Amino acid sequence: MAERQLRLFPHSKPLLDRFGSEFFAAVPKKPGVYVMTSSTGQILYVGQSRNLRSRLGTYRNANPEHLPRRIVRMVHLVASITWEECQTGRLAKVRENELLRLHRPRFNRANTFPQAYCFLGMRTSGRRLDLYWTRDGESRRDLFGAFKSGAVYAFGALCRLLWSTLHQPKSPHDLPRQLITGRTPTEFTFDVDERADVAALAPLLNSFLAGESDELLRWLETVSSLEQLLQFHQNLVRADLETLAHFFETGPKRLHRLKFEHGVDDGIVLKEELDDLLALSAMNRTDVTNTRRSEIPSPRGG
Repeated sequence: MAERQLRLFPHSKPLLDRFGSEFFAAVPKKPGVYVMTSSTGQILYVGQSRNLRSRLGTYRNANPEHLPRRIVRMVHLVASITWEECQTGRLAKVRENELLRLHRPRFNRANTFPQAYCFLGMRTSGRRLDLYWTRDGESRRDLFGAFKSGAVYAFGALCRLLWSTLHQPKSPHDLPRQLITGRTPTEFTFDVDERADVAALAPLLNSFLAGESDELLRWLETVSSLEQLLQFHQNLVRADLETLAHFFETGPKRLHRLKFEHGVDDGIVLKEELDDLLALSAMNRTDVTNTRRSEIPSPRGG
């Protein structure tokens, strides 16, 4: 165990010194959102809890041995703390998402930039298959999503695996350059030959992107002849399969479940709606298991 340096003086408690214990005692034990603001009026952090007094009380002492440095830096900048009561924890979480999207506070990380989320699309014409991704969910109808920003990497993995399956390259150097450079292309076209009919491939892709079935993954694993590939190429294929499997669980499959849980009609879920559905789903699971665990990170986790 690493040795801990002893402190010569007690650690500072900036929020307790600034606001006093009476302030924290006056915070209601009710669901709501809280906003921490700097002396210049900049919103530093937005959070929510089913018990505002309990949550804000965790910031009061701000022990640097128990909190991330990011949170310790934040509490030294806080000049104002306000809160807004909500009727339920579910409404508090949705209200938090609204404020995060509006203000994008400096010390928040999650759910502050849904503009980075994207949609995946697919088109077929004859023996041609087009796959693409876009951040604009209103421009085209043949879309799936919204998905978190990691979907872009999954799109690259999907294109490489499909191309490799259709063309059986002996080396990763045989792959199209746009699929192995650092930047994922926004669109890629496949000319499908008789060995893999578009009419058979399209339903696999559609079911995969809609979160209904991962049969596409099993098909890609079956037709990938790893033993015939160089070691580096084998590692690339395995990594792409893992990326795609993770994306299916956290993207299409999860979104399919969310739409079913909340009675969302068929079609895409807008970027702003995705975080709200995730929040409501998390609250539902907490209610069912009858736990008191908060659905946002405590100051320990940011």
